[in-house]
Amino acid sequence: MMRAVILSVLFTAIGCATPKTVRQQDLLSWQRAAVSELEVHPLFSTLPKKVDRMSDGGELWTYSNCVAAKGRTTCVDIGSGVTSCGGGEQGQVCCHNQFLVRGQSVEWYRAVGSCYTDCSVRPVSRAQMCKG
Repeated sequence: MMRAVILSVLFTAIGCATPKTVRQQDLLSWQRAAVSELEVHPLFSTLPKKVDRMSDGGELWTYSNCVAAKGRTTCVDIGSGVTSCGGGEQGQVCCHNQFLVRGQSVEWYRAVGSCYTDCSVRPVSRAQMCKG
């Protein structure tokens, strides 16, 4: 229930009438892409990056994209012209874009959290192959 409220608030806040999804073809477009494409990507290069080193020598690069979200405020008339309101807490809704990097290429990409993908998240060299 809480997830539905958060998603509803997020989509309203960013102007989306309907929820979008993470498309498998956008994730797969990063397989065997050069790391340099990730480093200069128009979206990912603007987001904060966290690097976790893996025991097998790979690295997990996480680019987090968060937006402020305000919860729903509810009010109840308690009589005599007095209204009691609650809720409306401020929080964040995030998408964590995770890439497994090994050597000079990306092995895989996954989107964790409140995410959606479209052609704009693909490597620039592969974006022209994107339909919709």
